Amino acid sequence: MYKCALPFFMQWNVLKYWLIIFSLCSWCRFTVSAQDNATQLALARQFSQAGEYDKSLPVYRQLYYKAPFDKSLYNEYLADLLAASSYDTALALTAYMQQIRPQDLTIKADRAYLLEQKNDKKQAEAVWEEVLSLGARDAYQIRLLADALQKRNQYDRAIRLYEEARRLSGNDMLFTQELALLYSSKGDKSKALAYTLDMAVQQLQPVEDVKNSLALIIGEDARLQQQLLKDLKKRMAGQPQQSLLELWIWQSLRTGNISQLTDEAARLDKEHGTDGYLMLQLGIMLDQNEIYAEALRVLEIAEGMNKTQNHQRDILLYKSSVLKKLIVQRKPIDRVQSEKLKRNYEVLFDKYPQLINTSAYLDYVYVRAIYLNETDSAVAILKNYILRPQLRKDVNSRAKLDLGDYYLIQGNQWEATLLYAQVDKAHKEDALGELAKFKNARLSYFFGEFDWAQQQLKILKAASSDMIANDALYLSVLITENTPPDSNYTPLVNFARADLLLFQYKTKEALDVLTAILEENPETPLADDILMAKAKIAMEEGRNTDAVALLKDLYNGYKDDVLADDALLKLAELYEVPLNNPGEAVKYYELLVTEFPSSTYVQAARQKLKLLSSGKSPL
Repeated sequence: MYKCALPFFMQWNVLKYWLIIFSLCSWCRFTVSAQDNATQLALARQFSQAGEYDKSLPVYRQLYYKAPFDKSLYNEYLADLLAASSYDTALALTAYMQQIRPQDLTIKADRAYLLEQKNDKKQAEAVWEEVLSLGARDAYQIRLLADALQKRNQYDRAIRLYEEARRLSGNDMLFTQELALLYSSKGDKSKALAYTLDMAVQQLQPVEDVKNSLALIIGEDARLQQQLLKDLKKRMAGQPQQSLLELWIWQSLRTGNISQLTDEAARLDKEHGTDGYLMLQLGIMLDQNEIYAEALRVLEIAEGMNKTQNHQRDILLYKSSVLKKLIVQRKPIDRVQSEKLKRNYEVLFDKYPQLINTSAYLDYVYVRAIYLNETDSAVAILKNYILRPQLRKDVNSRAKLDLGDYYLIQGNQWEATLLYAQVDKAHKEDALGELAKFKNARLSYFFGEFDWAQQQLKILKAASSDMIANDALYLSVLITENTPPDSNYTPLVNFARADLLLFQYKTKEALDVLTAILEENPETPLADDILMAKAKIAMEEGRNTDAVALLKDLYNGYKDDVLADDALLKLAELYEVPLNNPGEAVKYYELLVTEFPSSTYVQAARQKLKLLSSGKSPL
């Protein structure tokens, strides 16, 4: 008989062909099956949501028995059976699933829950005891089981599970966060507070997150607020660690007991022998909350308590920083306080000469140049200072920018622009470079070089710093809106000159120029900018009621202008501190937040509202 044998390579090609066809057919069957299952599952969910369990349950049953290992499908099927009160079928399902997944304690927990629903309390309790006993010993399953219990609002059992696990391990630090959340969900706020404080002690969360958790637990409950203070003081008696101290100060500030807080902190400092450290931390937190007067008092107490001098450097640094902020808040500049601040810095640098190479030294020079009007001395100091080889690059560049400002105050624009350009070149990719570029653009504006200023400002409108971008945008819009078709730059040139005079702290001369612009051009588009400049002059001279009137005129007359949100912020700040009228301050902060939600000042306004709502004054 004749046989036609194919060559081997042809036989192999035929085999590959049939294998491909078989694979494609199998894939198609699998794809069709998967698509069909997805369609059926969507249908079951639709019936279930409509409460049509007589239609949803058969579909779930069919799907489950196709894929009995699918835990998520089991959970959906079981939930549907529970919703339909089909407890016997549900119990049969858990029994079947237990055979497939014998180690999964959440299925046993499902069974116990079903027995409870059937009112079989005795058998349910026996299963629960088994679940809790096994679960507390199984590190992997504890959280899975607790989550399953919590989803059914079985908080007591989840709590018992975690507490039993702690007992068996001999470790009271386990599951602190989970227990805090469970007690909070259960409504046992006292226990929730206790475990949340444990989280702070164990450093399980950043202190800021612990504060947020405590605030949510306490709400406006005055009893819980006092309980938290009491619990914190009790814990600090044994372990006055940083996190507890910070929480105690934070809560005391929230309740507004600032003077009592200072006295209590001083007592605790002496009691624990912390050598002024507790008072230093309190001073820092008061500073952060902008309660400067009390912060200064606290830091002065800390200085007297610091017998070993261990914290002296930090105390002196913070004391100088806080006094500087206080002086700025209370215009006109108080010369007596400024002299005191100058001496504080000199004591600091005499004791710790290494600080001369830091930005703290630039703050000292600023006090001399601006607060004490010693600009010539400041220029002489910084000319030598920038030659110091041990200075960090950023400190050296900051010194150059400050020196440029002082040269400009003296009227030496060429030295100023040279220094700004040096910093711009040295910091092409960072915020210092952007600040230097802005200062040079502003200098060009001061001297009427508007085209060149605009070129730089266009770049800066995309600056990484919101403050620089905002200032650049304002200056660019100012130039654009006041560049008339007839190229009559006279009003803008005069306004820029007034701006320069204000920068040089020549407030009377600046006011004269601004008044002259309005007299010569009553309909000038610079009217809103002139109102703002006059308000700044009034604030600088301490004429706060005049400043308020000018800012209100600006806001009411130019609500759609770029300066409206700035006017609201300044009004709020004036009412908050120098005028000491927190009610009016809140009014204007709220106006800023609601009327200008995209303003760069909104975040600061929200923080101020939070501070003022607690009844604390920054004075």
